[in-house]
Amino acid sequence: MEADLLPELKETIWDKDPELSKKSVINMRGLHLNDKRTECNYCSNPVKEENHFYCWGMTCTKLRTDDYEKALDLGWQRSGTWLYRPDIKKSCCPLYTPRIDITEFKISKQQKKHMKRFNQYINGTRLSKSKTDEVILKDPEEIKRATNQKQYDSFLENLKTEREEIRNFVFDSIFNKETFIDEQMTDEKKKNVRNLMKIEDIHVEEATNNRAHYICDIVNVVMQETGMIEPEMRELIEPTIDQLLSMNSQFLEKYDIYQGYENQGKLIFVSKKYISIQRAKEVIFNDDEEAKVDENNEFGYKEHGEEQKIAQEAGNSRSYTEFFEEFVPNITKEEERKHRYTVSLHRAICYEENLQVFRKFDYIRFNKERVKSDFERFLTNSPLYDPKDPNFPNSRTFRDDAKIDGERVFIDEGVSPKYFGSYHMHHRIDGRLVAINVLDITENTMSSIYTFYDPEYSFLSLGQVTAVREIEYMLKIRKEFNSSLKYYYMGYYVHNCQKSVYKEHMHPQNLLCPITYTYVPLTPEVKAKIAAEKFCQLNEEAQPVKNKNFAEILEYISSFKLIHERDNFLHINQIRSDMSHTFSEQLVGLYQIMGSFLFETFIFEYL
Repeated sequence: MEADLLPELKETIWDKDPELSKKSVINMRGLHLNDKRTECNYCSNPVKEENHFYCWGMTCTKLRTDDYEKALDLGWQRSGTWLYRPDIKKSCCPLYTPRIDITEFKISKQQKKHMKRFNQYINGTRLSKSKTDEVILKDPEEIKRATNQKQYDSFLENLKTEREEIRNFVFDSIFNKETFIDEQMTDEKKKNVRNLMKIEDIHVEEATNNRAHYICDIVNVVMQETGMIEPEMRELIEPTIDQLLSMNSQFLEKYDIYQGYENQGKLIFVSKKYISIQRAKEVIFNDDEEAKVDENNEFGYKEHGEEQKIAQEAGNSRSYTEFFEEFVPNITKEEERKHRYTVSLHRAICYEENLQVFRKFDYIRFNKERVKSDFERFLTNSPLYDPKDPNFPNSRTFRDDAKIDGERVFIDEGVSPKYFGSYHMHHRIDGRLVAINVLDITENTMSSIYTFYDPEYSFLSLGQVTAVREIEYMLKIRKEFNSSLKYYYMGYYVHNCQKSVYKEHMHPQNLLCPITYTYVPLTPEVKAKIAAEKFCQLNEEAQPVKNKNFAEILEYISSFKLIHERDNFLHINQIRSDMSHTFSEQLVGLYQIMGSFLFETFIFEYL
């Protein structure tokens, strides 16, 4: 292509200020301030109204590992790009953040028992006692089709509701009492007009964001039904409709409205909530589940061209002794053991083998049929990046780059990764993948995001065994690679939940007090206090954290700027009034639960 034919690239704010690319980024479209009510995964209460999980949450499109550490200390957790913290007051279960200082960790008798049994199996002195039946999973394509259909049906239902809302609004506006139009029509004719007032969904080429357009030919319908077909009557009708519609400003804020009376009297509604039916169908049903291994590969899913590397992993995995400072060493010589136990560390990616283990585990444990997109969204789609990693600081946002980690390939990271971030630790027995730990590793902390394992090996108590292995791994790293690594996070502790009971054996551990934001030892007294009162001050010696009031915070953020459509910065007061009010409330809410460090280190974007 000739140089003069090349398109001129628009300079963005990222080009103007390179320092922006080194910051953490929050997407305001994915922000929830204690209004996300979902079913609680910890609670067994069958009463739906009482089984609920409230949380604060935000989508982080880029998240520095040092910023992530601060968030962990404040009780936040990560699931994919979703950073969230539960509201203990509103939620049905008391979810507290536990933290373990690995330098003080003491293995319990029960944990020793599990580790000994594991060693006995590896040595061949303990036989398999698995009672798990063969897991028969549905075809992923069948699951995908059913999920897509459900999403599409929901989309159509929401669209139908929106249409009815518009139809009723238009009718009530036009036939308001004591108007010119109202006086010209009988009740019977009004009924006919309500039935005739059709709102059509059309696809407009190159429409903004492919949003749905609704055309309502109000004037023609009214004129036809009233018999007022003379041209001069249009001059009487149009101003009346215009005036009535403008009086309903609160409703109109929900839509972009074009009153095109000069265009055959049509009123055009542009939905802010839904894309067109045609585009929705394309997005929902043509979403390619099979990622390609090229420059557009988004989440690092490996199948094509990677089979040989992955197949070699079983033979190239390192002996587990390279990874762990063992609390219960296996004294049997390695050559005399019946089974070979190996471990490897990799960047968080998805491929066929670990996907199948994940699918079987979630089916047996939670009776959920999973597909690859679930794995990606939850376990590989991580916004974490190490500021020292040269592959990351120049990237803009997660959504802006097709592949945030240009180096995310299936390679052995060694015992200690070169850069902090999200990793998968693979445990293999005789080359077979039996367990995966999903880990976030930073300079001072390691967070255990999720652990899943092959249900056929459940007799080995792999959940508890690998939890101990994670601390053993941290001690190894602390001793030989990074003396700063100290704190271990393992999700949330719920004292009355069976899924969470194993965490009680990870001791000594501390819980985050939700009122003073300090950590206190988990003692029988503290446990009894939580059982008696779900939300309470655990540290009586510390003072409750006091925030600025709403007005003070609002003044603080009044000059705050956020990125709009990647191209420019906008002050809060430069945004459309209804959006400005919403953003201000959201930012004040974030300040109240995260403090000023959030605004000093993060960038907010609205894409």
